[in-house]
Amino acid sequence: MRGPRTVTWFALRKLRPTKSDTLRSTSKSGLITETRCFRLHGWMLWRMRTSPVAAGVSLLLLAGCGPSPATPVAVTSKSPAAATPSIAAQSPMPSLAPTPTPPVATNFEISCRLPITFPNPDGTQTERGWVAFPGGRLTVEERGTDHDLYDWAIGRWTSGGILSADGLTEVTPLQLDLPQPGPLYLVDLKTGTRRTLLTTTEQANYDVWGVIGYSGDAVYLNDWRATGDNPPHNIPGLWRLDVRSGAITNVESLHYWTLPGAGAVWAADSDPFAVYRYDLATGQIVSWYHDGIPVGLMSQTPHGGMLAGYEDDSGRGFLVELKGNNEIASVPWPSDFPIWFSGAGDQWGVWLMLMGQIALYREGLGVHMMATIGVSGVATVAGDCR
Repeated sequence: MRGPRTVTWFALRKLRPTKSDTLRSTSKSGLITETRCFRLHGWMLWRMRTSPVAAGVSLLLLAGCGPSPATPVAVTSKSPAAATPSIAAQSPMPSLAPTPTPPVATNFEISCRLPITFPNPDGTQTERGWVAFPGGRLTVEERGTDHDLYDWAIGRWTSGGILSADGLTEVTPLQLDLPQPGPLYLVDLKTGTRRTLLTTTEQANYDVWGVIGYSGDAVYLNDWRATGDNPPHNIPGLWRLDVRSGAITNVESLHYWTLPGAGAVWAADSDPFAVYRYDLATGQIVSWYHDGIPVGLMSQTPHGGMLAGYEDDSGRGFLVELKGNNEIASVPWPSDFPIWFSGAGDQWGVWLMLMGQIALYREGLGVHMMATIGVSGVATVAGDCR
């Protein structure tokens, strides 16, 4: 499923005041992300811009910080997930739409073309193109924008919004920054027909709806609020906008839902740290991970896990996979690799976009450098590799 473009602020840890950092990033299989780190009043805030890409999963890099061991360790909870009326024990995750069975990863020998966008050398424009595997050769197609996507279902690039799982409709416009008041439309990509879903995303209390998921029959929303001197932030809760009737109903009001996945949306709560998965097909909420290392969610994996990252106290980064049932497994990160910027998943694994390079994580095999594309910044995944 393709994920939405959203912008999310996360306060991760208290830091000494330092200058702001900007990380050009990407996310895939359901989206694209731009991750920016702002250190405001000693707090590290990650701002993530995400946008839909081809079928698969995706999520975003948040360098989660907090108490952590010198190296990641695989841990399994000794106690079951806390049972509450709104949270079910983990169960098989039905797909919202039929998807190919992910191939069993035995090596990194793949054959496909990966659509990407990337900044030109002086950073003033965005170009788009394809990276072909095997070989990892980049072919520049033409000038584009930093939110272009390639929709395999209609066979063309689009600057559209949140794509449906079949790629034939989209919810638009994209919110490239924090959600702003304005209309929300449903567009038929074959005919160009546009229908108004909301005349404005602004609410009566001046909060603004943010779009984080689209299942074809419903749009899933979170709630953004700005109070006093605080930057806009999402508040707990998940809402469902029925595409046919236009009715908005509250799904739940306890967790911070921010990340789309294949047939799901994900929540990450900070105090105490916990990760939840909401299944768009069944309406079931699963407690996925809790009471462990605070991590930043990157991308759902082809087999249903969640790739995540975190830093130890020295600033060294680690990769882990959250496998469900409160299990976390370490992912070896080659010492000669630069720090990752973001991840985007598809049927092959999770693409890790680095400065001028592209790596791939495959479950059971680890991480492998797939291409050095020689661009001046970090590329953005714009669709599945097919």
